[in-house]
Amino acid sequence: MAVASPPALDEQSARTRRRKRTIYLTLWFGIIGPAICFGLFDGVGAEVFGRLSIPLRVAAASGLALLLLHVSGFVRSPRSLALLSGFLGASAVLAWLTGALLLPLTLVGLMVGIGLLGLIPFGTAWVLFRAAGEAWDDAAPLPPWRRPQLGVCGAALATLFPVGQPIAQEMSYEIAFERLELSTSDAIERASDALDWVPCLSREPLLDKARKEKDEARFDRLSRLSELQFGFPISRDGYLLFPD
Repeated sequence: MAVASPPALDEQSARTRRRKRTIYLTLWFGIIGPAICFGLFDGVGAEVFGRLSIPLRVAAASGLALLLLHVSGFVRSPRSLALLSGFLGASAVLAWLTGALLLPLTLVGLMVGIGLLGLIPFGTAWVLFRAAGEAWDDAAPLPPWRRPQLGVCGAALATLFPVGQPIAQEMSYEIAFERLELSTSDAIERASDALDWVPCLSREPLLDKARKEKDEARFDRLSRLSELQFGFPISRDGYLLFPD
């Protein structure tokens, strides 16, 4: 006569099987798939996301890094697991939104056989949701009120850079463009100073401004600002002039 396993052992066995499946899925949708997507991002993603491409790339990389940290098993503290759960959950939402924004290109790409790559963000979102759920369950020893608090904090940390960086960038460019209008000899240097403190600064707002500028003197100041900030001036058609 077979002896029934204790419920605790059955639950532990189910968690172990679930963790193994998550590790396997992480290999495909957390390492191999995203590596391919990152390789194509400069050509396709930059056109779709524009000035948001850099913060999205950083947020995606941080989410995937924490996914690998989760499946490694190094995080064991319930508090850390609750934070990790919120971070992974927010990263999953970000991955899903990325896939949704790329969906029109994905549908077009299906006609030529490469559209399946556009579905990778949805797979990554699924794995991140799985990992977030596992971390949430493992944080169960915490008091009922503490786990949601830490989860919200983790989600806030995950969204801080992709939301805060574009806002700070737009504000800094507004200040920089205002300083370019000054008649002082150090106007360009002061404009550059306004941009120095923004991490992962995108050059797209500056190029967009240059493309719309009709006044030659103002365009020249924008080009000199680009050379000072990014190392290259701007051509008259609004692109960086890289050296031959």
